Amino acid sequence: MPNCFTLTRKGESEPARLEATDDEMRVEFGEEPDEDRWLWGWYDTIGCGLALGRDWAQLREQFAEDPAESELTNMFRRRMLAVIDWLDEHYTTDAWVEVGRR
Repeated sequence: MPNCFTLTRKGESEPARLEATDDEMRVEFGEEPDEDRWLWGWYDTIGCGLALGRDWAQLREQFAEDPAESELTNMFRRRMLAVIDWLDEHYTTDAWVEVGRR
């Protein structure tokens, strides 16, 4: 049973292509285009959380900086928080579980 999510730009009715959203974020955060990887791995972390039904507040809590962690880990957390804030400002999200047939 796959967990799925969409992002829909605020004010629009159709979900956005996640690749286009990634491209927008790369422009916003001054990163080079990359057709092979998601910006800072957001899809694998934030996307997973969204697919599991987490909301923006829960994701912010998940990626809050931790003084006990290394600077590298906290840099990753800050990047995820920046992505969460940007997505929250521009998109709404929807999540569901696809149930397969047997």
